[in-house]
Amino acid sequence: MGIDLGRMNDAYLDASRTASDAEKAHWARVAENVKLFTDDPEVHVAALFHDLIEDGYMTSDDIVWVGSERILDLVLALSRKKTETYAEFIDRLATDLIDAKYIKMADLMDNMTRSGEGISDEKKASLLKRYKKAMATLVRSLEQ
Repeated sequence: MGIDLGRMNDAYLDASRTASDAEKAHWARVAENVKLFTDDPEVHVAALFHDLIEDGYMTSDDIVWVGSERILDLVLALSRKKTETYAEFIDRLATDLIDAKYIKMADLMDNMTRSGEGISDEKKASLLKRYKKAMATLVRSLEQ
């Protein structure tokens, strides 16, 4: 089944109703960044939705309603499990679907370049180190 654009728009608008402007801007930038890796529209939608289940804005049923099990599979792959450390999450993702890796790399690109307003220099440095390590792990997994 293909993507139902009307349903996708409705689901996104409903999910983003309570999200901050910063979150919505991040989702859009990740969806734009992933276009550097693929022209696949389902991957673009999954990139737009990448944080929505993990952050509690959508459920699996909401994403299936849009019309694509593949989008759901990608978003679920990108959702960190409550029992996972960040390193475990990245290691799992490194063995997962290539398109999920592309989305996470697009996410990391945005995370590494955003301003980090309201975050101490120490915290910014720590996050940047974490994001660079995650990016390196994902890039290495693509080379294998």
